[in-house]
Amino acid sequence: MIRTGHIKNIPYNASDAQNDYNFKRGLSKGEYKLCKYPKMAKYIEDKINNEGWAPDVIVGYMKTHNYFERDGFCKISVPTIYNAIRFKIINVNIESMRRMKYDSKYEYHELKPVPKSKIPYSIENRPEEVDKRLTFGNFELDTVIGTKNGKNECLMTLTERKTKFEFIFKLQYKTADEVVKKFNQIKSFMKSNYGFMSSF
Repeated sequence: MIRTGHIKNIPYNASDAQNDYNFKRGLSKGEYKLCKYPKMAKYIEDKINNEGWAPDVIVGYMKTHNYFERDGFCKISVPTIYNAIRFKIINVNIESMRRMKYDSKYEYHELKPVPKSKIPYSIENRPEEVDKRLTFGNFELDTVIGTKNGKNECLMTLTERKTKFEFIFKLQYKTADEVVKKFNQIKSFMKSNYGFMSSF
């Protein structure tokens, strides 16, 4: 029995009252994230039950392999997975939880605060016209790294924020020095041939 309003002349019953509370509490909450993304819920469930991965490792792996950008996936935190297990949103048995593996290579870590020395260069401080993509000529640099460890080849991308026009270059090594070297080559070429990037 579930009580959904003020009922008179009915004796108090602890079980009925608890059911009434659970019902109303459920209505007051938004839909759980993993209920909205069943494909991701199934992926997480399989990783825990079949491969013994811990939620920390699953989140770290999805983050480093760009799963959050895939169709049917979204950004998710470790506590969200534990809550999904607790509230039976994903079907994980106790034995699977006992076999959870922690791989430091993919383990999730909280983001650390930006060092004071780097605050002036933080992305949070970029001008409004850049942030809102109002003007042309503002590029974002990123690297696309393969799955191999060590100093291997990777790609460097330069994306113009307003038009999404993109340059892609191959780097011999995935190191900061290699990125700086390639960027300086690009800047020199653009200035010499097109007068572009003159403000860099």
